[in-house]
Amino acid sequence: SNIAQNYDKLEILVNHESKIFIRKNQITRAIMNILDNANKFAENIYLSSTIQSDNWLISVEDDGPGTNLTEEQLVRPFVKGSEQLNQGTGLGLSIVQKLIKLNNGELRFGKSNYGGLKVTISFEIQ
Repeated sequence: SNIAQNYDKLEILVNHESKIFIRKNQITRAIMNILDNANKFAENIYLSSTIQSDNWLISVEDDGPGTNLTEEQLVRPFVKGSEQLNQGTGLGLSIVQKLIKLNNGELRFGKSNYGGLKVTISFEIQ
């Protein structure tokens, strides 16, 4: 199923045909969770997929306000990314990190070139 159709703010920048073995449902859920977060804060969301040496990188960037939280705080259960946000349990990114780690991936956060948050998932290609 094409998860992009659920996000009208989403623009997919790159899509590669390389294959990697992951649990598709878990990774789809993780990406949807990241997209849901971006959807709460941003006007535009950009999803890209690139292959760099032996890694597959999936990046979700947005033009929202970003966050002042550290990477460690972002994945801690019950810590919310924004004080003014009452929706959600604060479990989102901790669940995302668990799903990514179950698939031998890595989750990283940074500043987006679009002004908001950049979330990158990486998997080693074997």
